[in-house]
Amino acid sequence: MRFIALVLITSIWLPSVLLAQSYKPLESKGHLPSDFTLAPSTKYENLVDGISSMARKRGRAIEEQFYLKSSFVIDELLKSGKVLFNDPLTAYVNEVGDSLLIADPKLREELRFYVVRSASANAFATHEGIIFVNLGLLARLENEAQLAFVLAHEIIHYKESHALNLFANATSHEHNSKKGLLRTQSLEKELLSKQQFSRDLEMDADRRGFELFSTSNYSSANLTSLFDMLSINNRPIENLTFKGSFFETDYLKFPNRLFLNSSNPADAAALKVRNSTHPDITLRKKAIKNIATDNPHYKKTFLVASSLFYKLREKARYELSYLYLNDNNYYSAIYNSYVLLNQGKKSIYLEKCIAKALQGFVYFRNAKKTNKVEIHHNYVRGEIQELHYFVNKLKNDELNVMALSYVWELYKKHPNDDELKNITLGLFQQMVNSHYDKLDAFYRKSPSFETSMAATDMSAKSPKTNRDKDFIRYAFVKYLKDPEFLNFFKSSKKQKHIQRQKAEFAKSKHGQSIQKNRNRRIEEEGQALGIDKIVVVNPHYLKFDKTRRKGKQKLFIESEEARQNFRKKIWKHSRMLDLQTSILDIKNLKSNDTQKYNDISILNEWFDQQLDFDQFNMPSFNQDRVNQIAKKYNTDYFVWMGVVNKKEKRNFLNSLSEFYMPYNGLYNLLTPAYESLFFAVVYDVKNYELKMVKMEFIKQKDHSSIINAHIYDTFLQIKKKK
Repeated sequence: MRFIALVLITSIWLPSVLLAQSYKPLESKGHLPSDFTLAPSTKYENLVDGISSMARKRGRAIEEQFYLKSSFVIDELLKSGKVLFNDPLTAYVNEVGDSLLIADPKLREELRFYVVRSASANAFATHEGIIFVNLGLLARLENEAQLAFVLAHEIIHYKESHALNLFANATSHEHNSKKGLLRTQSLEKELLSKQQFSRDLEMDADRRGFELFSTSNYSSANLTSLFDMLSINNRPIENLTFKGSFFETDYLKFPNRLFLNSSNPADAAALKVRNSTHPDITLRKKAIKNIATDNPHYKKTFLVASSLFYKLREKARYELSYLYLNDNNYYSAIYNSYVLLNQGKKSIYLEKCIAKALQGFVYFRNAKKTNKVEIHHNYVRGEIQELHYFVNKLKNDELNVMALSYVWELYKKHPNDDELKNITLGLFQQMVNSHYDKLDAFYRKSPSFETSMAATDMSAKSPKTNRDKDFIRYAFVKYLKDPEFLNFFKSSKKQKHIQRQKAEFAKSKHGQSIQKNRNRRIEEEGQALGIDKIVVVNPHYLKFDKTRRKGKQKLFIESEEARQNFRKKIWKHSRMLDLQTSILDIKNLKSNDTQKYNDISILNEWFDQQLDFDQFNMPSFNQDRVNQIAKKYNTDYFVWMGVVNKKEKRNFLNSLSEFYMPYNGLYNLLTPAYESLFFAVVYDVKNYELKMVKMEFIKQKDHSSIINAHIYDTFLQIKKKK
């Protein structure tokens, strides 16, 4: 164990400045563990074989249901791309697990610990002996002993089969109630969310977990502060005052109206427990405080290594900035990066996270979709409220110009960074399209700041001046003589002119006639993309059956089998049409396919973000990494495709109305209704351009011949030349 710790320390022991400057997002390494390669149906069969032969018939049936459902749900999480393995943080968590369970090696062998790429401060256990720890939790812990207690708590949930017991009680409740727990909550929340555990189960896990914790050499001196963190698990890593001057330049100075006089307190008492994923935090904290009084001198806060803990916690904190971006939480992405940068470090990674968050705000603002990303400052507590207020009070043009000013400064420092260049060009285009298409709108000389609003008293009673109204017009004083700045602006203006011409032509009679003919041709003949090489990402197949009273769980296995057959059909038709096809399928990875696993994780995030950006053409936040994947597979064209099949009972009135036809109505009444959806989405990922969407609703059973026809037609449209 000590050797592994030494290797970990050596592998990441870099000066803080070097780590900050060269930071790269975490990825999984080594070989895929068996948890990721075994089919969920195999896991289910193994678990069922372990059910005691003495179990009663009903109890056995409930246990089988639980194992089947949970095996597939946990498999989805493991193969979502969000779970890390063989990375430094997961290795460290396992080291802490070793130290915690040093007196119980048999139990240790049953457990596997993984880190999850989630910003939430949470951890959870499964019946399989897998314990997941979120990056958001690791980023907020104060020391190693707190992590050990969290693991002990989750181990008790596993040992005492709390998830299984909860499922059994819920199933029993559902049997007697039409509004059972399982009918009203999603399966993932049902099995994995901490909110499902009752107060008694959580208190029991704390008490027994502390007993387990006490068998180790970890100190309990700092455990109570852990509960303060859990009570507000979405709070920032630090409560640092945000200063709007962070975005100021030599000429861009902000007026008083953009700043709060004071922010709401961020203490746990002010933030109600409703923000927590753990019930009754106050009671739990009090209970632990009562039993954690004695702390022998040989007990330690760190058993693996304190330096390693702080280095890895810093990595987790860097990860948060991107995770917040991925969640469209742009305020937290900026604030988290701001806090880390204020520690005296320089980091292009963090600065780019801020640039991307500003970009997101601008695009959503200009598209009038602010409800998706903006939160009113009155609902926020702590110093981050200052940032909420600042962003919210900026008018649309002010936000766009301020964002462009920040990103331009960053781009000039890193002129060879293609990602920064694309962000800069995008913000130019947004400004020209939505606000200013003439540089005459901006002043070429700066005012005297001694008499400006920025130099006056910061009280709310300060009089308004012209500076308050037109401060944004000074933003580009030192850029207006820069040839590259002028070229970027001219390019954006030219693009706006082209877009306007296209829009005017589309409205003309001739343009409408051409579009009508084009639409008719596409409807009759399909698209003709002329693509020779594609990558299919995670082919999807899901089956529902609302006619079954029993055996609904078998649909998980049927979906898995249908998915494998769907994959074979994709191979068959791509070869038939001589379409070069690679398949990145998270469900069919072998132990040496870790890089494919990482690629799929990146592509999943990219695709989800593009769905959020469907109103405008904006690069995803991991665009640089996706470009590298496209280069690796030697194609820019990636396809997401799948089938959803549903079977349900016929509507009696509809079938009855068809009795005027001799046998048709009776046949329809006695046979179930089938409905399937075939979908295929084709993206040019390098240019984040949607090339084709095929959505086909099929009012019949998902016969193999029908699915084959749609796959063939999709690939034909991709391959065919214009």
